[in-house]
Amino acid sequence: MLTFSKIGKKGHLGNQLFQLASTIGIAAQHNTNAGFTEWKYQDYFKHSLPLCTNEIADFTHITEKAYEYHQWPIKAHSNYDLEGWLQTEKYFDATQTKYFFTFKDEVVQKLKAKYAAAFKK
Repeated sequence: MLTFSKIGKKGHLGNQLFQLASTIGIAAQHNTNAGFTEWKYQDYFKHSLPLCTNEIADFTHITEKAYEYHQWPIKAHSNYDLEGWLQTEKYFDATQTKYFFTFKDEVVQKLKAKYAAAFKK
């Protein structure tokens, strides 16, 4: 399982979206699962992120070596806690990213009502 235990503690919303999408994508690339701790923005999205079922203290911490795409040293059947900014869409799995980042209908409707002029452009 892969996680990003610093979610919500490293950067603002945009950074956090990259960190979540990248962790999910990296997990998909390595045929493993992603799991997360509670995330304060979760209630705005239709689909809940998978929760981490393992004790994070037992995860091996691995850090992004550079501020660019690279191959992570992930072995099968191991637990890893990723660290870094993960700011490249090359890590993403497009299908899973769209699934987990779909806003709830009531959030969309509220935004459309509040910013109707912007949505008409």
